[in-house]
Amino acid sequence: MLHIKKGDKVKILSGDEKGKTGKVLEIHPKDSRAIVEGLNMLSHHKKPRSAQEAGGITKSEAPINLSKLQVVCPACGAAARMGFVISGDKKSRVCKKCGKSIDDKDVKKEKEKTKAKAKKEQAQEVAADSSVSQSSEAVQEKPAAKKTATAKKTTSKAAETATTEKPVKKAAPKKDKPESETDKA
Repeated sequence: MLHIKKGDKVKILSGDEKGKTGKVLEIHPKDSRAIVEGLNMLSHHKKPRSAQEAGGITKSEAPINLSKLQVVCPACGAAARMGFVISGDKKSRVCKKCGKSIDDKDVKKEKEKTKAKAKKEQAQEVAADSSVSQSSEAVQEKPAAKKTATAKKTTSKAAETATTEKPVKKAAPKKDKPESETDKA
């Protein structure tokens, strides 16, 4: 049994993509490689073979050796080594840091429930904040209305003075002709 399965979140340990995380899309156990979503990208230069076929540069994920990948534990959220525990007929993976099982569906369900609870709490906080801010805005609306009225008066006065005054045009200085031209005429 491999320590990495399809759908696992993994961290890359070495290479150009070191430290990045992604989801495993495919596993090739014979080659001891895996394809991780959005990592180890290769660009393929494709030449158009006919008038209808488009050419260009396409990007795709390349396989990474399994020894360069480490599973991120869904329970503790850290990249950790995996251990194996045989319970009954099933062999399951266990995180070496926190000791919780990775393959259990219960762990994933618990994590989803905690996320849902956090979202509900945030929604309640936002609703409470918005109701408090609306009541404070109602109190502050009256002074703001006075400020805008005075601002309109000052801008209208500035506009009136700009339209009543005529801009003064400056005459361009006359160029003196050189003496040699005036003598000829």
